[in-house]
Amino acid sequence: MYNFFYPEYQAKIGNNIITEAIQLEILFDKNTSFDWAQINFTINLFTAIGIKKDDEFSLSIGYDGGLEEVFTGYVTDMQGSTVTIKNEMLKLARVLITNSFVSSIPQEVVTFILEKAGVTEYELSKEAYSIKKLLNISKVSGIEALKIVDKAFNITPSIGIFKCKKFEWNVTTKQDKVYNFIYAENIINLECISPKTWELSTIAVPFIKVLSKVNVQHPSVSGDFIVDKIKININENGFIRTKLIFKE
Repeated sequence: MYNFFYPEYQAKIGNNIITEAIQLEILFDKNTSFDWAQINFTINLFTAIGIKKDDEFSLSIGYDGGLEEVFTGYVTDMQGSTVTIKNEMLKLARVLITNSFVSSIPQEVVTFILEKAGVTEYELSKEAYSIKKLLNISKVSGIEALKIVDKAFNITPSIGIFKCKKFEWNVTTKQDKVYNFIYAENIINLECISPKTWELSTIAVPFIKVLSKVNVQHPSVSGDFIVDKIKININENGFIRTKLIFKE
């Protein structure tokens, strides 16, 4: 059994591996185009490791040496010793899509967009959608092209998210276990941040992803809920906290 009192992390940026002395914040959100991370370095560490724009980044979190990769992305901005990273969605933002699709289903169009963007690992909905006789997409980003697909095939805004390097489009989440969060046990704080929207603070839980189902047992709210957003914070002492945001 893991020792949940001592979480560990490993950040890789460029050719550097970092396991301490940084402050980090990550936001995963199914309703925004990009997941992002922001890292604050000490000036000495920032200077020593020589970070460059577009350097690849990954973060793994776990316990007792059992680390699970939770985020991958690329450096997009540096202000002083603060580095901003955006996730794999950058590939879709940077590619330009122009193509005509004849007698196509949305999965075929989405596959074209992903492969054009260099996304090689993906899973798409198996739902049977209608066939579109002709769809023209001209000079738009991959992100905008996915929105055009939704409109063309009358799809309720699809959910396209990256789980590290793997893209999932309108996929039903597979979950072998529903994790329990219980008052006075593993819930550090539970706050209603807007009507019927809750933010649950807990320990490092790298196995919980956006769209995961969780069970909450608390005097303020109880039941099974789908996680819409996740925030991960790591302070300079390596102390990790996770915030799960869900709606009733």
